[in-house]
Amino acid sequence: MRKLLFGSVALAALAFSSCNTDPKDSTQTITINSYCLVTPVSGGVSQPASSEYTLELNVTQGTASIMGKVGYDGISFMADGAKMGGGSYNVGNQNSKTEPFFRVGETTFNDMTAPAVSSLMSISNFKGMIYEQYVQLPDLMQQIYTGQYALISYQVNNQYNVKPLQSGPLFFGPTRTTYTTKDGVEGSFDTKSVYYQIVLTDPDKTSGKFKLNIYNAKFYAEQAKTFQQIVIDGLKVEWLEGSYRLTGENIVPTVIEGNTSKPNPDYTVDEITITVTGDNLQNGAISFKVADRFSAQFSGVMTQKYQNTGFGS
Repeated sequence: MRKLLFGSVALAALAFSSCNTDPKDSTQTITINSYCLVTPVSGGVSQPASSEYTLELNVTQGTASIMGKVGYDGISFMADGAKMGGGSYNVGNQNSKTEPFFRVGETTFNDMTAPAVSSLMSISNFKGMIYEQYVQLPDLMQQIYTGQYALISYQVNNQYNVKPLQSGPLFFGPTRTTYTTKDGVEGSFDTKSVYYQIVLTDPDKTSGKFKLNIYNAKFYAEQAKTFQQIVIDGLKVEWLEGSYRLTGENIVPTVIEGNTSKPNPDYTVDEITITVTGDNLQNGAISFKVADRFSAQFSGVMTQKYQNTGFGS
């Protein structure tokens, strides 16, 4: 059954008017504060920036308006005329013993047009989606709310391309590890039960911090236990053209089990590289090597792309 979102979203409402709104219409106004990646249309290195979007959603008419403000080169705009759509869907098998199950709801608002307001900038190629998701891990009956995500991309004044930069994106997909067994035999291990979260703190500042959380971590058959969470902190960032890369060397990770958190030098990460690409920075590729234990390769996507890739079906 298709439905619109935002019924349970706890975001601050701001005053925002629309000349096409009937007093009897059901509307909701929300503000989304996040980050974005700004890239010159002519090419070159992207710059991270803060972003603020105020949306007025007319549920009765199925339309949306937006006011945008980006902390880079004075970017701001006002746009309306979008047809709002959306729905809810499930991804994966809820009873799977090996793969996560997702329940996702989304609202889309595309093809907006910017009015001729001289004090603001014109936009084109506007695409927007907000989605909420719940994830249920293998062998667990409880569904965990992982958050609300705003994916808004557009071009400004034919000068900049703007795409969303999530501060805590979750990536799911296949991981393959290679290792040497105790008998000296080369082995490999494949799993879709490990998932990854990149955490960006103040990415628009020089003091920004970057880390990787690995959940449900099991990387080879002989591994004695599955770790609830592994944290690889102190990563360095490199902003590329419309993408970014995180790297690190010789990092002692923190292992979290229940209420216990402690460094684990037995799993020291010799080297790690994370690359995030795509129109909505939805594609993640991760490679890392753990001292004298294994090398791992991961390639996956943020959840909202699963319905297009068929992963988990």
